[in-house]
Amino acid sequence: MNPFIELRPGEPPFQMKLDPDDFITFKGETMTACPVDFDVNVTNTTKVRQACKVKCTSNAIFRAWPPHSFIQPGETLPIKLSLICSTIPDPSKHFFAFVHVAAPETEEKKTPKGFWTPNTKHDGSSALLFNCSSQMVCHGLLILNRKQLWPSQLLSRSRLYL
Repeated sequence: MNPFIELRPGEPPFQMKLDPDDFITFKGETMTACPVDFDVNVTNTTKVRQACKVKCTSNAIFRAWPPHSFIQPGETLPIKLSLICSTIPDPSKHFFAFVHVAAPETEEKKTPKGFWTPNTKHDGSSALLFNCSSQMVCHGLLILNRKQLWPSQLLSRSRLYL
């Protein structure tokens, strides 16, 4: 099995910066009793305002706040990722996706969500995976531009499509 996570062929590279850029860890003594949060900072390293969107595979298990936002050039936006479930989910089936598109200032009346239609071609994307161990600790690895590796036991499928 190929150890690389592959996004769709021809997928544009993520042009902004995510922090942390390696692992994400959900920790908590009572993970299944209450939400467990982790903050990811998204920094706009481009020269234009960006509309950013965070998607997750299941809204019953995960939340991202804010899910849609504008990020000005040079600005950093904290995004809270939450694990909210009564049982630990199967990590091979779930991920967070970060996508962005240029949002010109001339279209000020649009909301961040208004930039996303079924036909929107995004300018960049990345995927954030996680793993849960029996010790109630979840770990994830950020995949940018198909260059990071992920432990093969988490990959039940050889390709990840966003």
